[in-house]
Amino acid sequence: MKKLFIIAAVCVALGAAACRAQKQPDVSVKVSAQDVYEGVLPAGNGPGIKTTLTLGPGNSFVQVSEYIGEPDGVFMDTGRFTQEGEIITLQMEDGPAYYLLMDDDVVRLGPDQQPVTGELAPYYVLEKK
Repeated sequence: MKKLFIIAAVCVALGAAACRAQKQPDVSVKVSAQDVYEGVLPAGNGPGIKTTLTLGPGNSFVQVSEYIGEPDGVFMDTGRFTQEGEIITLQMEDGPAYYLLMDDDVVRLGPDQQPVTGELAPYYVLEKK
């Protein structure tokens, strides 16, 4: 039931963000309907953050973050993204979030727009669904 609610919320938010979209130069990711990426990002004080990133038409995005094991730990960010080369920038209320586009995944980047290195690096990848 929780997944159904999240899917419905993503669809509504994506539609609303697309309606607010303004024309921009053609530097966006080519999205036919929508691209969905999923994975579990590391959390500083828990087992992880189940993350679903949906990139939609008109450079809109929806990012749902579920802190695993936290009853009130589901958060949704919506807005627009831009692309410069292979880096996507999500324009979020708390500041930008950066992802590197790969063939079939995206990699969450740090605030310096660089990939995380070391043992945790594989956990910053969201796979395309």
